[in-house]
Amino acid sequence: MKLAAAAVHAFVLPTAQFDPSPWLDQLDAGERSRCQALRSPQQARTLAAAHLLKRQVLARVLGCTPGELQFLQQEGGKPVLAGAALQFNLSHSERHVALAVSWQAVCGIDIESCSVQSFSTQLLRSCMSPLERQLIGSARQPARAFYRHWTLKEAILKGLGCGLTPQLDRVCTQQWLEAAPHPARRLLSHCNAHYALGLYACMPEPHSLDQIRLYSPASLQELPTAPLLLQV
Repeated sequence: MKLAAAAVHAFVLPTAQFDPSPWLDQLDAGERSRCQALRSPQQARTLAAAHLLKRQVLARVLGCTPGELQFLQQEGGKPVLAGAALQFNLSHSERHVALAVSWQAVCGIDIESCSVQSFSTQLLRSCMSPLERQLIGSARQPARAFYRHWTLKEAILKGLGCGLTPQLDRVCTQQWLEAAPHPARRLLSHCNAHYALGLYACMPEPHSLDQIRLYSPASLQELPTAPLLLQV
């Protein structure tokens, strides 16, 4: 799998019908243990799919086998690849998993199911800035607007390595979206009836980010020829 130095490739994989059993030997003991500890079969499938997508994509880029990859955790809990400079970030929702990968750009990605269509005032006040609450309240589709801001907010924080700060309302995604274009930094938002996706990517100075490609494979077998969903 070819990955240009100044590009980000992202993948969204559905998990409702996913059967991880043919590939479980690619996971390490810790990944298998975390999957087995989940009581919900759907949650276990989704977590296994996330780790398998991560391993299969990174292995194809690096030209090795998925089982050879080893991972470490940075301070703050962000996982990194041991022994390689390849950047990645992983997210999963109820029925989808998402992965962003780049040689140079630091990435943050978040995917959320769009199953909930109404939100309490307390929730909005706790995680959205005043401007975001105003935009969500005036949107034609308030739920979709909420998910758009939420996934972008979490993607930014993951990319910066902050995790979910307790003061989410102080992080305003609209200010990021309205900021002057920066050649090294890009935000991507994609929403449909099933999920919302937010992606943050930032290249080290003085490099510029050439493109972001979002692929939507129906299964792991489709990875080499996954259909391109969008490109920016």
